[in-house]
Amino acid sequence: MCVEIKDYDDFVKKYGPILSDSPAQIALTTVGNFFNEVGILLHRRLMDIGLATDLFTYGAAMIWEKMKPLVEGIRKELNQPEAAKWFEYLYNEMKKREQTLQLA
Repeated sequence: MCVEIKDYDDFVKKYGPILSDSPAQIALTTVGNFFNEVGILLHRRLMDIGLATDLFTYGAAMIWEKMKPLVEGIRKELNQPEAAKWFEYLYNEMKKREQTLQLA
């Protein structure tokens, strides 16, 4: 399934209200939760950034960039400023690693 969105409002218009049981909502929630959990493992030092990068080959970063407008809308709409916080953490750590490797 390919979900293309411009922003949160565009997503709701195309795929229904947030937290509905539409296939797009379920798919994005599943993927988002998975990477959020990976971010928790990374934050708690149960996984290192090298392993995360090896496993996901920057795919997590690409997915975060596509989901970021939706997450920002969810944070605002549901008054949940920490929604997907660990997914965002994972993204930021992967970008830091990418920059470090480019400088080496």
